[in-house]
Amino acid sequence: MTQNINSITFDMVDTAITRVEHANHINLEALKNTLSVNPDQAVEMFNSLVCIDSIDDKFKQIMNSYPQLLDNAQHLLETSILLS
Repeated sequence: MTQNINSITFDMVDTAITRVEHANHINLEALKNTLSVNPDQAVEMFNSLVCIDSIDDKFKQIMNSYPQLLDNAQHLLETSILLS
């Protein structure tokens, strides 16, 4: 199922992160707070990630474009997969 990248919203990102939290039995409130500071940038980041097919390439995108979020790379990857 491919998501139209133009339809991703911050609410969708937040919901997907919540699903990742539940699946992994962890608290990602700090990540949610970080992304909520600039929701437009968060949506732009996930729009760019869902366009990339390879998980390795998604990781490289996070590493190069969002190094401040590298500690949460696994969770960002999982979230981007849910949004795809």
